[in-house]
Formats: sequence, structure tokens, C-alpha cells
Amino acid sequence: MLPRGPIALACCLALAWLVPSPSRAAALVGVNVVNPQWQPRGRQDATLDALREAGVRLIRVPLLPPTGGAYEDAVDYVARAAARGLDVLLVVYPQYRPDAAARPAVPSEPEMWQLPPLSAADPDLLTATYGPFFRRLDTRGLALAGIEFGNEINWTAFNGEFPIPGEGRILGDRDLAEHPVGRRIAAGFRAYLRSLAALRRLRDNLVANRRTPLLAAGFSDFGPPGPSPWGRSLDGVGLAATLRFLRAGGLDALVDGYSLHTYPEAGATPAARAAAFARDALAACSLGKPCWITEWGFPEPDLGCAADDRRRAALVEEFRDLVRPAVADGRIRGLVYYAWDGAGDPHALLRCGRLRASGRAALAPFGP
Repeated sequence: MLPRGPIALACCLALAWLVPSPSRAAALVGVNVVNPQWQPRGRQDATLDALREAGVRLIRVPLLPPTGGAYEDAVDYVARAAARGLDVLLVVYPQYRPDAAARPAVPSEPEMWQLPPLSAADPDLLTATYGPFFRRLDTRGLALAGIEFGNEINWTAFNGEFPIPGEGRILGDRDLAEHPVGRRIAAGFRAYLRSLAALRRLRDNLVANRRTPLLAAGFSDFGPPGPSPWGRSLDGVGLAATLRFLRAGGLDALVDGYSLHTYPEAGATPAARAAAFARDALAACSLGKPCWITEWGFPEPDLGCAADDRRRAALVEEFRDLVRPAVADGRIRGLVYYAWDGAGDPHALLRCGRLRASGRAALAPFGP
């Protein structure tokens, strides 16, 4: 949900995969590591060491698609994480041919990326791009914790099907069938399913990762259809409408779970946060597949080293209490905080080189 670095990225995570029975708590917790592929190796290793020392077991990373067969750096990153006891949930993306027309950049919205429309996604190119990468993971015996396909495809920032400017609203079921822009977005969702089917076929023919869970793209939770929450001319499709449309198109036959992103409103009352979570994210986790919440968190606007962390720590504990029953019955399999670190990022857990109370609360394991 938060605008951040090009191509979807909200990186790394906390999450779980033990394939348990629904009656057994199995969710692991972890944290997003943002765009490690853009960092020098020394910085990558320092971050991986800090994650291990903090007791993190799982990270969500969006390694960029390999180009020209140059995928060895990404394979090596997964291997170095594994050597430190860190499992990787890998975010991969739809692929577009070089001649695919991209939505133009708009200077007034610099964080709305210049992207091709989702309807231009090419399943054959996806197979050609990621096939060698996954087979190399197989060769080295590197099993991932999960494969998440796409990121936040139900809003403007990460789906070039949405025009800029838009109408400043969250679209619903009827819009996908009748609204001119909604019909375009629906065409993009159908193309997403075709590429997802190609990724499923690729995964099913692997060795080390044949049973690796495949997750649908980190859908953002904006609340019900109506005016958008941003106060800007940006659009989205509601979480419920997005899932209904994709499930009608065969989503559940292609994935092992849904990946969701939810950022509770820190300024709301606890009752309002609980009601919104139950209405939106928890309702989605009660459909055909279990959920992984691969992005969540609360901002701490005071970036100073002496900032008072008590309010954020209390909000983190409150949210974990909200998800605990769904973790216990298997509806939620993973909880991934956004994010580990990042200069100037109010959501970052690592502040001034140390993990504070909110970070320790966010990363605490769930008991059985």
C-alpha cells in the first residue's frame, strides 16, 4: 500500500511455511528487507547478519528479474541467506516484452511508476525469464519458503492499467464489469491469471521447489469501495472485489494462498481498527485459501534515536492479538512486518542500529 521503490518492492518479510494442520499454530514471523538487489554485497551481508542475530527466520525479498541470463547474483543471495538460517519468500513479477507500451510518468506523482499495463503481461516470456533461475536454485538444492507473484496489483502504483490521474476512488465489483477503466483493469487481472498459470506450471516441474507454496500477489487492503484514502487522484480496486474477480477466473486452482498487505490506521480507535481488520483482511483469509500477511506495520514519524517507542509497541501488540485466533486455526500462515530498515522510513524496525520494543514485539514468535 505504501509508495516505494520501482517495480514492486516492498521487500522482505516475515512469514511461515510448515504445512501444518489447520488446528495447529504454524505462522512464523519475520520482516521485509527492501530491495537488497540494489545494495553492494557488503551491505547485503551486514543486513543478513543483523537479521540472524535478531532471531529472524524468514525474509521477504523482491529480487529483480534476471536479464540476459544474469541470475546468479540472485541465486547467490538466496544461498547466503540460507547459510545464516534465513528462509526466503521470493517476490517475482509479470514479464513484459520491450515493445510493450508503458503508462507515461507523471511529474506530479513521482512515486507512481512508469509501468506497462498488466494486460500486456507475457506468460511465455515469464517462463523464459524465470525458468533458468529456478532450475539453478534446484541445482544448488535451495528451497524457497514461498513464491509470491506480483505486488499490489490492485492499485495505481504497481499496475500500469490504472490511469494517472484517476478518479480518486476505490472500485468495486460492478466497476470491473461496467466502468471503462474498470473493464481495462479486469482485462489486466485476466492476463495476470494467465501468467500465474505459467508460473504454476514452471513450479510444478521443479525439484527442490516443487512443493514451495505459490502465493497470489500482495493485494492491498484499502477498505470498501468509495472515495480513495489518499486524498489524491489515484485509484484502487477493493480487496474483496479483487479476490472475487480472480477467484471466479480460477485463482484458487493456481495458488496455495493469498498474500495480503494491510496497514491499520494508527489514529483510529482500537475498536475501529478491529472492525476494519475483520471486515477486510480477515474476511479474505476466510475464503478458499489461507493468507500470508506479507506487509503490515505502523509508522513512527519521529526518526530520532531517542524517539518514544511505547505507542508503536502497543499498536504492534494490539495487531498481533487481532491476528492470533486466525493464526491458531490456520487461516493466517505468516505475518511479515514492513520493513527491517531504511533511511528515513518511518516503518523501519531497526532504528539507530538497534531493535527497539516495537521491533521485538513484531518479531516475537507465535506460540502453539
